[in-house]
Amino acid sequence: MLLDDLLSMVYEYLEHAISLEELEDWVIYHLPLLFQIPDSPVARLAAAIELGLAEIGDGVVDEEEFRNVLEAAVRKEVTLSFFYPADMPISESTSSNEVQHHSVSIGSPEPIRAAAWGQT
Repeated sequence: MLLDDLLSMVYEYLEHAISLEELEDWVIYHLPLLFQIPDSPVARLAAAIELGLAEIGDGVVDEEEFRNVLEAAVRKEVTLSFFYPADMPISESTSSNEVQHHSVSIGSPEPIRAAAWGQT
């Protein structure tokens, strides 16, 4: 549910329905919840937002660059959480004695496609 809430706020920001300050206020208020599970799509997306806000504050990027990076981060995290939800093991039983493990490569969708079609 928290991922849905975070995505909703991010989409509102990307569509110019809320300001950068409103997004920042929401993220800061929910920070303890966003990082409850450190290596989750929610935490990674929140970290990307926090990093982007810091970079804007330091003048490293402008808001348009931040929007582009944030949009890419959303695509990545939503895709990964769709294929491999945090509570779903990345293995499958093929017999009572054999277990296959699938690798996940973030750089290329090929391992994901291969796993989906049973070609690993």
